[in-house]
Amino acid sequence: MRNWKAIEEEATEMLVRLIRKNTVNPPGNEMDLIREIEDIAKREGLFVRIFPTSANRGNIMVSMDPSFEADLIFLSHLDVVGVDKKRWKHDPFAGIVEDGMIWGRGALDTKQLTVMQLMTMILLKRDGWQGDNIVLLATADEEMGSEYGLKHFLSNEVYSFKDKDVLSEGGGFPIVINDKIIYLCECGQKGNGHIKIWFEKKQGENPYYHTHTQLLACAKLIQKIGNEDWETPIPSNTRKLISHLYTSCGGEAGGNIIEELDLIQDFSDKSMMKLFTAMTKNTFAITRFKGYQKMRKEVCSFEIDVRTLPGVSQEMLQEKIEGWIAGTEAKAEILRFQSGFESDSASGLFASFEKSIQSFLPQADLMPFVSVGGSDGRHLQEGKTRVYGFSPTLVPETFERVVPMVHGDNERISKASLAFGIQVIFNATLQFLQADDKSIRG
Repeated sequence: MRNWKAIEEEATEMLVRLIRKNTVNPPGNEMDLIREIEDIAKREGLFVRIFPTSANRGNIMVSMDPSFEADLIFLSHLDVVGVDKKRWKHDPFAGIVEDGMIWGRGALDTKQLTVMQLMTMILLKRDGWQGDNIVLLATADEEMGSEYGLKHFLSNEVYSFKDKDVLSEGGGFPIVINDKIIYLCECGQKGNGHIKIWFEKKQGENPYYHTHTQLLACAKLIQKIGNEDWETPIPSNTRKLISHLYTSCGGEAGGNIIEELDLIQDFSDKSMMKLFTAMTKNTFAITRFKGYQKMRKEVCSFEIDVRTLPGVSQEMLQEKIEGWIAGTEAKAEILRFQSGFESDSASGLFASFEKSIQSFLPQADLMPFVSVGGSDGRHLQEGKTRVYGFSPTLVPETFERVVPMVHGDNERISKASLAFGIQVIFNATLQFLQADDKSIRG
């Protein structure tokens, strides 16, 4: 019998050590934390490679064997967002443990996941595991775009993620709907982008006697976009989740998405309804507006944050923008865009997560969801990589309670949830690696 209470204490101490390394980005300074992880891994007989990317920054790989080749990759990031210490109960970098809770920046995003993954590898190593390999990659700079983290790693082609299964951040937190426990596994992300639309000054126009014609046209265009309801096919994973929630609330199979969401809201937290609804829509938010400036070429301009459903390409977005500005004097540019993606929730790894969760909580279900945010997983869409976000917590730490602490104040995780996450990931990993039919992995 494994002593999980002792493992809980060991994991708690490990997470405390990681939290105490201040990796607020900018500037990041992840290398001190990388050396900490290197020390832990090498003492356990694991193999380590470090990839510096800038001064005191870099990525670390940990492998069960010296090949560093594996079909299953654990992915997390070491940088964290900033804090306002005055708003915290405890120093966010002290790693305080109080009343069974571990406090600190990174306790949920994603130093806890690094610990869950590293402890899984350590336990397998202690057990003398001789089967298929696992590789852990903990990166820098995820919170600021990954230029000094995963993107740097990929650009140097030091490792191939082609046709691999990746366990990353973004899911694992439970929700409770109509007294039913449902764990969410991130199996996709919405696309994201930024658009600029502007009206240029007309030739010969007097800046002191402006007619505001273009300013009014700009305002009308903003209103038009604000009322936009761009329907594209709902992702299969979203469809699967909403239908399951609907039947969990007593609905009969076969309803349309509007009927299903109407019923679900009677049993759901308002914040969760915003998430469920956002998973079914392409959304546009005006983030910046500039009015008339006589010394500039532009009379007025505005920018739009775009979140698109998987399946929407940049060409489709460009066509939509051209439809918006047709018949006006507006000009537009897509400043950046990255399409969304979905990972197969009928895969062997997803099934292993489900079996592992249900071995602890037989009444619980595991469902896929498409995240409205982004993580390093969005950079891994070449070569049929399957990315799953899963760092499970216990039921008291539900999705709507946990998510506000991610990038928020008083971030914390219970010791019990940390140990639970390790157990679930360990068991799921073992089931996945021991599968006789290797084809279920894809």
